[in-house]
Amino acid sequence: METIINHIGVIIDGNRRWAKERGLPTLRRHRRRMERVGQLRKSCQEKGIKILTIYVFSTENRKRTEKEVTYLMELIKEAFTQKKEVQQPHKDGVKVRFLGHYSKRT
Repeated sequence: METIINHIGVIIDGNRRWAKERGLPTLRRHRRRMERVGQLRKSCQEKGIKILTIYVFSTENRKRTEKEVTYLMELIKEAFTQKKEVQQPHKDGVKVRFLGHYSKRT
């Protein structure tokens, strides 16, 4: 019997460690990782995977520097407000849902 994968979950983690090990700027690595999310979405769609869950930002991330948190929030916002990133998934029959709670750091 063939196994059919319907749902994949991904936790985006390790960007800072990866960048540090290579002597690269952390913020640049975050941007590259978000670019790969679009590629992952397309790949899942091509393979018939119906649900892709991406865990992008945890409460632990809130403990980072204000500069990094602000950068990450803007990066996420940018990724999902660019015309091509919003319209293309919709044209492909993809729903995008955001889960969680956004609030200021406490």
